[in-house]
Amino acid sequence: MLVDREGLWYRVLVARYGEEGGVLKDGGRRASGWWRDLQRVRDGGGGVDGEWFSSCVSKVLGNGGNSTVDEASNLVWHKNVPLKVSILAWRLLRNRLPTKINLAVRGIMVQDAHLCVSGCGMVETVQHLFVSCPIFRNLWQYVRAWIGVSGVDPFDVVDHFVQFSYLLGHAAKKRSFMQLLWLACVWVLWTERNNRQFNNTENTIYQLFVQVQNHSFWWLKAANVVHELGVHNWFACPLPCLGIG
Repeated sequence: MLVDREGLWYRVLVARYGEEGGVLKDGGRRASGWWRDLQRVRDGGGGVDGEWFSSCVSKVLGNGGNSTVDEASNLVWHKNVPLKVSILAWRLLRNRLPTKINLAVRGIMVQDAHLCVSGCGMVETVQHLFVSCPIFRNLWQYVRAWIGVSGVDPFDVVDHFVQFSYLLGHAAKKRSFMQLLWLACVWVLWTERNNRQFNNTENTIYQLFVQVQNHSFWWLKAANVVHELGVHNWFACPLPCLGIG
């Protein structure tokens, strides 16, 4: 990973920490714990050789591909969700969105401008923007509280999608609703990201949550899904409105 200069992870690390004399910089105090551990292995710590390092890191971090992506991709195509939203999610799961880190890796954006639009000070990757950002991740907490479930967000966005889709169990109607909510969330987050980046406008996380409620309601209503308790109860208890709670 640290010698393949054309590989995905090498380019990500260069964008994050920089390069000097053909060697990745250590990142100083701002370096993450896992990167400091990898440096110790790279520099000979732990008594391991380069072949072991390359193979084990590839197993943990991947090499730009992921066998679970194809499985998760089947969940993005939802009959009640606009096609543009599913396409966004499809690109997200393959890390093909024009996030700042992806633009920096391609030389389209300077490295100093690749921080998250939330102002948290971290690099804008898909994992960060949609899952681990200390600002934006609160949206998932709002949504889980709304439907009355609890959970911990996985770091990986693919794992996050699959886990979220089955929070209510494996019943088809419940899984379908959770898929729809996840897609609504990523659509709202990406739209908010673009508005902050290009339009200099900003919503609170609670306002984003209300957008998720509205999107999910109107997507289902457009598909003639019956809301048994009416629109006003939707914002308080969506599951009974769909007859699945």
